[in-house]
Amino acid sequence: MKNPQFKVFAFFMKAALIVLPYISYSQCTVITNNPGFEYPLGGGIVNQSQVPGWKTTAPDESIEIWTRVNAENFPPFEGDQFAELNAYVAAGLYQDYNTGEATTFNYSFAHRGRKGTDVMVLKAGPPGGPYTEVTRATTGNTAWKVYTGTYQIPASQNTTRFIFEAVSTSTGNAAMGNLLDAINFTATVGTPPVTGTSTAVCEGNPVTLTATAKPGSTVNWYDSAGSFIHTGSSYTTSALFSNTKFQIEQVSSSGCKSGLSDINVTVNPAPVITISGALKACLTTTLTAVTNAPVPSYVWYKDGSIINGQTAATLVVSTNGSYKVSVVNGSTSCRQTSDAKTVVVTDTTSPLISCPANINQSADKGKCTTNVTITNPTATDNCSTTFTFKGVRSDALDLTAAYPVGATTILWTATDASGNVSTACTQTITITDSEKPIISCPPNITQTADAGTCGANLTITNPTATDNCSAAFIFTGVRSDALALTDPYPTGITTITWTTKDTAGNISVSCVQTITITDSEKPILNCPANITQVTDLGTCNASVTVTSPTATDNCSTAFTFTGVRSDALALNAAYPTGVTTISWTATDASGNVSAACTQTITITDREKPILNCPANITQVTDLGTCNANVTITNPTATDNCSTAFTFIGVRSDALPLTAAYPTGVTTISWTATDVAGNVSAACTQTITIIDAERPILTCPVNINQTVDAGKNSANVTIINPTATDNCSTAFTFTGVRSDALALTAAYPEGITRIVWTATDASGNISTFCVQKIKITNPAKPVSICPEE
Repeated sequence: MKNPQFKVFAFFMKAALIVLPYISYSQCTVITNNPGFEYPLGGGIVNQSQVPGWKTTAPDESIEIWTRVNAENFPPFEGDQFAELNAYVAAGLYQDYNTGEATTFNYSFAHRGRKGTDVMVLKAGPPGGPYTEVTRATTGNTAWKVYTGTYQIPASQNTTRFIFEAVSTSTGNAAMGNLLDAINFTATVGTPPVTGTSTAVCEGNPVTLTATAKPGSTVNWYDSAGSFIHTGSSYTTSALFSNTKFQIEQVSSSGCKSGLSDINVTVNPAPVITISGALKACLTTTLTAVTNAPVPSYVWYKDGSIINGQTAATLVVSTNGSYKVSVVNGSTSCRQTSDAKTVVVTDTTSPLISCPANINQSADKGKCTTNVTITNPTATDNCSTTFTFKGVRSDALDLTAAYPVGATTILWTATDASGNVSTACTQTITITDSEKPIISCPPNITQTADAGTCGANLTITNPTATDNCSAAFIFTGVRSDALALTDPYPTGITTITWTTKDTAGNISVSCVQTITITDSEKPILNCPANITQVTDLGTCNASVTVTSPTATDNCSTAFTFTGVRSDALALNAAYPTGVTTISWTATDASGNVSAACTQTITITDREKPILNCPANITQVTDLGTCNANVTITNPTATDNCSTAFTFIGVRSDALPLTAAYPTGVTTISWTATDVAGNVSAACTQTITIIDAERPILTCPVNINQTVDAGKNSANVTIINPTATDNCSTAFTFTGVRSDALALTAAYPEGITRIVWTATDASGNISTFCVQKIKITNPAKPVSICPEE
């Protein structure tokens, strides 16, 4: 049981010690007060009276505490504050500790230089000195460094002062530098264990135990389970019956506890004492004390009174009475008395008979009986050593006669010399028939399964058997499928393991009868539905998911399906356009093959051919005609299946493709049809016939006319030429006068020429012809010029 935990926190202005008496039976703990200078809050240069736990040797009693926000921008090693060793002057920073019961201190602190590398020393000793250097800290200003170690408390140093003093600083000013944080001095306060005396006690007795503590201390007692039971220098137990451990601890005046010490109580058992010997006798009997005591001494009693002088382990008794004996163990002095025994000295006691052991024997080979050697029983008696034995068989036969199979009892009695007859005992003679019968198995059976079933009903007959004793047998047949012999027999081989048991329960060696049922019934096949499917895009075949047929059978539920394609390809190969048949069969587990069924796979080509139109044609009309004979060639086409196509071209003028093509544009709308009858999308070919033939011009006749009256010119009626053409019947006539005037302008005296051309509807211009317009003036002499 652990003591309660007590934590006492106090910030003493004049003391520097927090005692946390958390006691685990063996120690108290001393720790440091205000180890990280977290108090007083806010920091600054303060009087030591404001700093819990810490003192300074500075005359002005000033201690300098830094917060997280500081001139050097240094973070604390832990918490929110830390201290500079000196405030204004070089001095020591210290705490005092009660070390009256402590032996070793563990220390740790964090040190840091301020402007560079600072050096300080930790010393320890009694208040006022002399001090011993414990450790020296030399640390730069880039990071905190932790120093740890131990300090052994000198004997009789009841108060110890730990004091920090500056050795040097990087600035040369001992009051500027040596930063401190996380200062911990811890020690364990020990209390020596208390001693007690172990002892021994006889079973069932209490005992008083004692322990000696140092002056001013007390002793706590605990049971073996660790439960507190008593406080004091002695403790009296209750009656003890087994070895028992008690534990004690010493508690000092300061409340510190020692470790636990054991006090062991050895409980010596009482000796075991019994009396052996005959309690009924003819004349005398000897009683013997039986004990486990190693060095025994005895006292005998008769009818409750001590028998003087009888201290041996045996006592000869010649008179009736109640006898007991007391024994003392010479090693432990523990005493025990036996139960009383009543002794009767007379011979009216029947002997005790011990029957011979029962006999178990097998019958002789080939017989149902056997000869048995019978021996007499044995007997004991209070007086007699010889006896008369009598045995009577249950079948009244002589003891030496052969014994039959089964149990024959012999009832035995013994008569002592005083004529006292024992109670009877029974010996059993058991003759077993252990000879196995000989079995002959029925013949093996082979049969086909009953129609529509997966098995056959059979009539099973028992084997036959012979035996040395039995004429009746129990036959047991165990089928290999564990079913009843009368159940139908499944296809395949079923064995019947036969045994026979005779009336003695002997089981023969087994024999095996084989029942073979064959399945010759074909499965019934159900073909899958026919499949009609279009070709896969861009191919002349189709991937088809072919599922197996289904089948029923008198026996099988699992079948091997075989499908053979009419094109001999694998079932999962692509199927071509047209009809492919699959001839299906099913084979059951017995190898029976069904009648075939046929599944039809029809693949149709629904993909249109792709048409490539012939090039457009531009051609001039045939000479002297208004049209042209054009050689038309078929388009080309590609297809997923076909390489031959039927091309159909339809002219926009509905004429045959071979008919002459008129001037202008005639279109041919082409389509291609593959062998599956799929018609392509149409394409258009353009046939352009151009009329490039000039018209033939016939000039008007020349005109001879006189000037109009009073004028030197004449108005002339000009008529157009005529023209013929391969195509046009209407023309545009153009006449250009040699004097460049309009044809309708008056024509001057003399010869004026008109150059005529004809343009047909296609813009073809004829060769020119010249018409002469001759204007004469009768009043003037006529000069006849030569013709030009």
